[in-house]
This record gives sequence, structure tokens and C-alpha cells, in this order.
Amino acid sequence: MDIFASLFMSSFSLVFLSDFSYAADSITQSQSLSDSMTMVSKDGSFVLGFFTPGKSNNNRYLGIWYKNIPVPTVVWVANRRNPINDSSGVLMINSSGSLVLLSHNSTTVVWLANSTKQAWNPIVQLLDSGNLVVRDEKEENPENYLWQSFDYPSDTLLPGMKLGWDLRTGLDRRLSAWKNRADPSPGDFTWGIELHDNPEAIMWKGSKKYYRNSPWNGLEVFGAPELKPNQNFGFNFVFNENEVYYQYYHKDKSIISRMFMDQTDYSRSRYIWIEASSTWSVYASVPRDSCDSYNLCGAYGLCVISESPVCQCLKGFQPKSQETWNPMVWTQGCLRRTQLRCQDKHNDGFVTFDGLKLPDTTHSWVNKNMSLKECRIECLKNCSCMAYTSSDIRGGGSGCVIWYGDLIDIRQFSAGGQYLYVRMPASELEAKEEHKSKVIVIVVVAVVTAIVSGMLLITLVICKRRTKFRGHQNNKGQKEEDLELPFLDLSTIASATNNFAINNKLGEGGFGPVYKGILEDGQEIAVKRLSRSSKQGSNEFKNEVRLIAKLQHRNLVKLLACLELVIPCSGYMAPEYAFDGQFSTKSDVFSFGILLLEIISGMRSRGFYHPNHSHNLIGQAWILWNEGRPLELIDECLGKSCPLSEVFRCIQLSLLCVQQRPEERPSMSSVVVVLGSESALPQPKKPGFFLEKKSNEAHGSSKVYPVSFLFYLDRIMYVLLVSLHSSFDLHMSTLRESSTLVLLSQNSIVAWSANSTKQALNPILQLLDSGNLVVRDEKEQNPENYLWQSFDYPYDTLLPRMKLGWDSRTGLEWRLSAWKSPDDPSPGELTYAIQHNNYLEVVIKNDSEKYFRTSPIVSLRDDMTLVSKDGSFELGFFNPSSSKNRYLGIWFKNTPVQTVGWVANQLKPINDSSGVLMLNSSGSLVLLNQNSTIIAWSANSTNQASNSIVQLLDSGNLVVRDEKEQNPENYLWQSFDYPCDTLLLGMKLGWDLRTGLERHLFAWKSPEDPSPGELNYGIEHNNYPGIAIKKGMEKYFRTGPWNGHGYSGVSGLKANPVYNYSFFSSKDEVYFIFHLINESVIEYLVLNQTQYLLQLFIWVEADNKRNLYTSYPKDKCDEYNLCGVYGNCIISESPVCQCLEGFKPKSSETWNPDEWSKGCVCRTQLSCQDKDKIGFKKLVGLKLPDTTNSWLNRSMNLEECKVKCLNYFNNIMNV
Repeated sequence: MDIFASLFMSSFSLVFLSDFSYAADSITQSQSLSDSMTMVSKDGSFVLGFFTPGKSNNNRYLGIWYKNIPVPTVVWVANRRNPINDSSGVLMINSSGSLVLLSHNSTTVVWLANSTKQAWNPIVQLLDSGNLVVRDEKEENPENYLWQSFDYPSDTLLPGMKLGWDLRTGLDRRLSAWKNRADPSPGDFTWGIELHDNPEAIMWKGSKKYYRNSPWNGLEVFGAPELKPNQNFGFNFVFNENEVYYQYYHKDKSIISRMFMDQTDYSRSRYIWIEASSTWSVYASVPRDSCDSYNLCGAYGLCVISESPVCQCLKGFQPKSQETWNPMVWTQGCLRRTQLRCQDKHNDGFVTFDGLKLPDTTHSWVNKNMSLKECRIECLKNCSCMAYTSSDIRGGGSGCVIWYGDLIDIRQFSAGGQYLYVRMPASELEAKEEHKSKVIVIVVVAVVTAIVSGMLLITLVICKRRTKFRGHQNNKGQKEEDLELPFLDLSTIASATNNFAINNKLGEGGFGPVYKGILEDGQEIAVKRLSRSSKQGSNEFKNEVRLIAKLQHRNLVKLLACLELVIPCSGYMAPEYAFDGQFSTKSDVFSFGILLLEIISGMRSRGFYHPNHSHNLIGQAWILWNEGRPLELIDECLGKSCPLSEVFRCIQLSLLCVQQRPEERPSMSSVVVVLGSESALPQPKKPGFFLEKKSNEAHGSSKVYPVSFLFYLDRIMYVLLVSLHSSFDLHMSTLRESSTLVLLSQNSIVAWSANSTKQALNPILQLLDSGNLVVRDEKEQNPENYLWQSFDYPYDTLLPRMKLGWDSRTGLEWRLSAWKSPDDPSPGELTYAIQHNNYLEVVIKNDSEKYFRTSPIVSLRDDMTLVSKDGSFELGFFNPSSSKNRYLGIWFKNTPVQTVGWVANQLKPINDSSGVLMLNSSGSLVLLNQNSTIIAWSANSTNQASNSIVQLLDSGNLVVRDEKEQNPENYLWQSFDYPCDTLLLGMKLGWDLRTGLERHLFAWKSPEDPSPGELNYGIEHNNYPGIAIKKGMEKYFRTGPWNGHGYSGVSGLKANPVYNYSFFSSKDEVYFIFHLINESVIEYLVLNQTQYLLQLFIWVEADNKRNLYTSYPKDKCDEYNLCGVYGNCIISESPVCQCLEGFKPKSSETWNPDEWSKGCVCRTQLSCQDKDKIGFKKLVGLKLPDTTNSWLNRSMNLEECKVKCLNYFNNIMNV
């Protein structure tokens, strides 16, 4: 049936505004650029036009973006502060020659590019550099612009763009990040040049310095040692009487790069476009670690990322306060051990420090003509001079920089950096010289001893080596039908589906999950995987396969894999599953019927609205079918493109699929047959979930009041009829000048009153659709500000949205009490309530205080939270960023910025406040929505207990345990086994080899969407495990294996006084874990897909903010396998990729950023027959190679390992 091709295609179409491009790259004063038009630069690199960023509704902006890059990348925005809310925008040159952006039929000025210069023939041109310029068409100098966008950058620095000042006009060219992905208006994160004697590039958060580059030294900026001049980029820093600016350019014109400010995580990154993978690759990003935080260590403090703690005092200095020298108050800095005295200034000297990022130059002085010796003399003359160095390191050094006052924001680099000469009193210099002489004596003795010992050792090793070389030369027995289908092995399927990656999952049915995949020949497939937890067995699964294999039709997918079943999500649930929890293949049929109705009508079942009645989509279809008007259901866009007879047949089939009783629905295999045949179909009966309106009737002397009680399940409305006997009436009166609801008998005797402490001038009584009887002020603007409500005083029934628990502010307790008897509604002894303690406990009590836990139990509603015993963590519902979706999560309670560490329903958000967390009858923790009928998330456990409780521990771990279990850590289930994007202290990262459980992190897709993204972090399961960050299935960053003390690829994470960490490997478990030493610190690891980083944060309570301690990848060299086989990445070299000694590039012609991955080859090939002549070259200071193809023996010594390696030709390295 051809209808399905068009129906399904329309479901996945995207609508874009029409796009018209000028053939030219410019417009004149008589032309304009409207919203539906674009301008393209001459070489086709850039486009100027209108766009809508992210999810910013209908806001339109004029911007410039790359034309030939498939990933939308905007580099400049004109009207950042003033969006246009429709498509009326027009760009033109006004009568004075200025570029102006108008809207609303050219009546409103949205943005204006003022220019003090004027021209007779102004034109607007988009240059190949991405610069939008206004110039005089007849101007002979093509670079004499009247105005240019490069003078007013947004969040991106392009090659040739200046960052800095025009001192003649006072123009400050600085970058400012977008506020967020949907709002390009300037945020508080900026980058520019700070003006003083020795200018520097600074990044600010608001008005506070956030990150600083050291001053230009003639060759580079040492705040970023990886940005040395290289074959790809060149850098300029200009400082004269007219201008101060930084600028970079491409040496290789084929490279596309940009520098980008991102306020999402407050980082500045340099990206390179990699054509082969069609991705932006991070070349470098700052800040890289906590040492990049501005002035982290305070005055005279030195930040060394490889040390612990990272903050050290410069030699000759000591902490200002030894007791508080920790991450919270490092900013107090250091003091001299011996204070300087101005009268002794001529006796002072200097201590040389090298490899430094130079201190903040705000209070410095520069003389470019002095020598270093003259600079030293000049510094000694002034008591306020604390340090000096050369201003230009080229040609052996020249010029002079002198620092006055405290030295701040200094860090040590492992490679690169600059010399700094710090002033010291004579006494400190004498102590240093005395220590130096002792060291020299010790070193000389040690060297002599080492030489003698070494000669003896070499002789012994040779003898032993020669000696060792000589010594080391169908289960039921029934015959199954042959399906006559090709079979694929597991490795092929795993490869096609990225190892059944979560982002490849299409849905899940009764048998198990279904994944999309691509075979090696490019063919797209759907793979159904029979789940172990499926209630249906392999025989049923095989029967479905046999049936579909025999069916052939042009609209059916050929059986390479199995039919996808519709996931039973909200809006598609069959009645028997929604009410009784019974699920079968007929439940999938019901879901398919809903889906078919949605495709035909172009409307969603959930949220369906009709102005003339309150029926849902099924009800609307049934009414039209009964009235002989089924074709009125068809979406207008399908009316003329599809055969009406086939649409009619699809409507009839959909109604058969949504019958109330499962046995009256066709099987899925029958549905497939019907779609491929012309056979007659039976007439459908009234479908399930069909709601009919009923008239209100009065019986006898009773008054009947219809109450619309909304039970949110696919807009199904249940009607409750409430009867009030005539012997009582409801009255509103004023008693004792308070607004009180009273119930009077016929003799005006008060039978009951609803006292309220609140008063109102215009009180009214209202019965809400929820069943809540409320007293409120008629003029109150907030409709939920009640003077009194019946929901605060429940009886024996808990209705949806009614609270069970406590109001800690007033002491009000919401609890149920049973009727004494069917004839007596007075409160009985049986009650139902929440215990007021640190974990969730719902109990039934009687007067003798005996109680038992109910099952299922209502535990936590959307407006409630659960707090750990020590108040560190909180469990509750939240909206991430600007999203309206609700998620159940755990966050730090005492940090002012909500920091979520775990999310339950990552894959299935709740779109209202109906979420409820509870323990079901089997003791499993479940999250329900839509009035406890739809499962949003479930924490299934194979362990069960009769006394299950849910508890949020002080570690942030949410656990289900048996209250009577003597071992408090013997959990039935724990959230720490299922981490999200955050690794908390005490959480294991790795494998439980007994159960196959893998604990790894998945980054959020975006700040608004906590569902698992492609970035994941976990331990690789091989002989010598290491930790890797992956993009999907591709390795992105690797730590190197554990060496007993740490990971060779993350040398910055050494043991320290704040935390320690360890790696554990046995036959049962392999995991990484870290613990706090300093309990006053809050610390956690986060996987961030926005910047593709693993970030370690420390919360500093004194500053009321979180500090980035370190992050990975740090730089280009952290990119996995950047330099290919036998390539060694050295960030301080240019190019960064070098071949190991004894190796050479596999292809010298293509040894560049796009082709480094081809790696290196041995200059002299190894020969197996010459293995006795083969030796080893010792390399030091390396991150060890990938251990995927490695072998491990923990009992061998290094010499035995060496011999073992020599006996295997394929292994050419040993550790």
C-alpha cells in the first residue's frame, strides 16, 4: 500500500524557510536583503542571512555562518540584543550610507552599523574571510572600509580578526559569549586585552578576572604553551601608539579553524574542522585545569598541577595561614619568611624561577630598550620592585619588565614557560647558597657510587641474560523448521548497531528491545534482541520470525531482522495494561492502532482536543465511523496524495486494533497480512478508552451534582456522581469575623465547621475538578491560594494530587483513617501515614502501635523531597535548565547552584507534576506518572524482601534495603550501580564480573536533556584495564593503565590532602574509586558533552562557588591516537606529533593534522630470525600505549618480562 510510504515520510520531514542566494557577494544602496534571502562570499566560504538559534521560538537574527560545513556554525550576529520576532527583517544601506537592519515593514530600526565616514557609492560586501564590510565602491584601497563586522566580534575569533584596542578611537574589540544556545545576546563571559604598560589577554566572568594569559614575550603567549608558532598557525601581537591587539592566521590555507567562547561551561576553545569525519575537533581549550583559575593560590603562590596540593608557596615564602592552607582559602596566599627592608635594598638579590606563567602585569613597568642586567639594577633601586624578567625572549632576550607589589596568578609548566627573577633578602640567599653547597657534595658522592655500582650491575645482567637465553629456547528434542534465511554472527550485528548502543535503540516490545543498524555494505537494518526479562520465550519469538519470513509485500520490510513493536508509552497503552498491568502481544496491537490513527489524522492521541466534545482521538474516530464520515479524519496534506479506499481500510483496521478486549483485536501477524491483501475486514465494535457524555439525573429527594474528576490518562475523563441528602445544606457564613465553612442541620445546629486562620472579604466555596473542596477569596489572583481545602483533611481515600505526609512549616499531617464500619464513617483505628524520619516509610497503624509497610506504597510525589540524614543530598523532581520536562533526580542540597548528580528517568521524562515514586508489590522501586498508571522508570532488583525501605544515604546513594538486614550495606538495589553523568565519592566506576554489571558514565545530551548522550566514560575490559572516554563506540580519550600509584595519562591526579583514589582488580570486580580525606570539601567528576570534557570540580564554600580542579582532555595531545602507530604527541613541540626514536612518518607528504593518524613505521624493519640481536630503547615520561592488545603477568619482574617479550616477535615493547 503506497500510502505508508508517504505517511511515514511526512512524519519525519523538517520545514525550513525558502533560501535564495545572491550570485554576487554584495548589495548596493538600491538593493536590500530580506529574511528569505542570503548573501554568499566570493569563494563560497561564508553566508550572511537570517536564522533562528536553538529553541528560541520565532526569534530571528541576522548572522554569518560557514556555508560548506554541515554542522550549523554561526560566527557573528548583528542584532544580538534585539531579535526580530517574525520574518519581516530587511538589511539595507540608508541614505547616510550606514548599514541598517529594519523590521515590521521597514518601520522599526532593529540594528544600526554607524560609521563616521561617508561615501557616494557605498556597498555592503561579505569577504572570503567572513568579514562583512561597508566600503566605497570607487575606493582604490580595497581595505579602506567605512565599517566592518571584524571590529564588533560576537563569540567567535576568526583568522585575521583583531582582539584588542584601537587607541586612536578607543574601540575595544572583545569577544562575549552567547547567554545560552538559544540566546545570542552578550553573556557575562568575555575575552579581551587589558590595557596597561604590559597588556595581557584576559577572560572575565562579569567584572571578575577568570583566566589570564601571560604577556606576549616576542614569540608567544606563555599562558598557553601549546600555542607555539607551528606549521598550521601563526600569531601576532601588536603594541604601539595606535593599536594593541592579538591576531592569528593560517599558514596552511586549507585549514578551517575558529576560536569560540562558550558560557555553558565557561571555556574558550580553538577548533579545527576535520573534513574526513565532518566534525569540529578541539585543538586546545582553556581553562584546562584548576591551575588556570585566576589567582587560585594567592600572592606569591605557585600552582603546580602535578603536585598535591596544587598550590605551593614560592621558595622563601610560607602560607599566610598554615591552618587554612587548603582549597577553600588558598587565595590568602603566602608571606615572606624573612621580610624585605628598604634600607637593605642594595644587599638584596634574586632567586631564579623557570618554566613559569609570568605574574599578573597590572602593576608592572616595561622598558623595551634595557638589557636584563640593566633591568636587575633598575629593580634593586626601587623598594617596591618584587621581580623582573626580559620583555622579549628572542635573540637571547631583551627589554625589561618590572613588577611592583605582590606577585599573583603564577603557575608552573612542565614544558615551556619563562624565567622570573624574584627579589629575596640577603639572609634567604645565604641560606640557599649553603644548601646548594651541601647538595653539590651529596650529588658528587652519589654519582661516583652510582657509576661503580652500575658497572658491577651491567656485568651481572649480561651473565644472567646469556644464561637465560640458553634456557628459554532445540532443547525439547523437536525438529525445527528451516527458516531458509541467512544468519549473521553476533560480531556483525554488534558492529552494525555500535554494540547495541543506547542511542541506536528504536523502541521495545514484548520480546525485547529493537535497535537500528547499518551493515558493512551500507544497508540499514532493524535488529530485535530477545530480552532475558521478556515474559515470552524463544519459541514465541521464533514463531513470529517464521511468520514474517513467509510474508512478502512491497510495503513490508524484508526480514533481515524482526518487526519493531511499539513501546507502551503514554498515549499508546492498552486498557488491560494501564489498569491491571497485564501486557501481551495484543497490547502492542492496541499501540499500533493508536499510531495508525495518528498517522492518518496528523494529530497526536495524547493532548487531542475537539471544540465540540471532550472525546479523545479514539472517540473521534469511532464517532465519525458510526456516522459514515470516517474520511473526515484524514489529515488535509494526505487527502489528495493517497487512494481513499486504502485510507478507509487503514481506519477500519486501526479501530479493530483498539478494541476494548484483547481477544477481539487481530494479532500483529494478521495485521501484516491485512496490509498486504484486499480481503474483507470485520466491523469494529466500540473501542477501548472511549468516553461518552452522560446526562445528569435526579432521583427522589436527593440532589445529584456532576463532578468532572480528571484522571490523567490519555485525556480519559471519569465521571463521579456525588449525592448530598436534602437534610443538610452547605452554607457560607461569617462566624466571629472569620471566613468559615459550616455545615448546618435543619435546626441551624452546627454539625461541622472548617475553621481557617486566613480571612477574606469575598470568600467563595468551590468544588474543583480534582475533587478538592476549597474556600478561597474570589479576587485572589493566585487560584491555588486557598483559605481552606478538603485535601488537607483526608478521610479513608487518597485521590490523585492529594498529599500523604507532613507540612513541616505548620505541623499539619495528611493521613488516612478507615471508616469504623461500612455504616459508620467516623475514624477507625486503622491509619495510613508517612513516618517522619530520614527515609521513606509509609505505614498502617492501629491503636496498639503495631504497624506494617504497605505494598504498593505511595512514597514521594512531585512536590515532596527526601533529604539524606546529614543534609548533604536531596531527592526530588526537577526541570533541567529551560526544559519543562520533569525528572526524578538527586542533587547537592547545600550548594546554591543546583547540581544534579543522578537522574532516574533519563529516557522518559514526565511532562507534568503527576510523578510518584513508590515501592511496588515485588519490592522494586518504580516511578509512575499520569496518576500512578504509567511506568516512567523502574529499578528492578533480583533480590526481594518483606521489609523493603527506600533510603537516601549521606553519600548521595539511593538504596533499597531490607530493614531487618544486619549488614547495612547489603542493598537490594542502589543508584550507585547505575550512574549518569556524575561520579560521586565512593561510587565505583567499572565492572562487577560476577553479574556482568558495567558502571560507567554517560553525559547528558544537553543541559536541557539528561538522556544519555554519545559521550561515555568507563573502564575497558581487557587484560590490562584502563579508563577511556568514548564518543559513541569510538575512543576519544584514554587515561593509560593503572601503575600502582595512578594513571600515566592523567599525571595531575596525584594523591593529595583533599582526596585519594585507587584501582581494584580481581576475578570478581574491576573498578576505580575515590574518597575524600578532607571532609569539608565537596568534590565530584562530571562528564560534559557540551565541551566533550571530563571535569573534576571542587566546591569552595568560602567563595560560594565550584572550582574546576582539572579536566580531560587537556589539549590536542589528549586526543585518542592523534599521532597514529608509534607516534608520540608532545604538546610543546611543533608539530605536536613526532615519531618515536628509530621510526619515521609513514607518509612524509601527509604528515599534518588530517593525516597524523597514519602514524610511523620502523626505519629498520624487525626480523624474527634476528630476534637475539634485538634490544629495547627505554623511553621515559610517557603515557603508556593502548593496552587493548596487551598481556599481563603481575608476578614477573622486569627482566623476566623483557625475556618474555623477546620470545614473541609481535610484541616489541615491554613495561
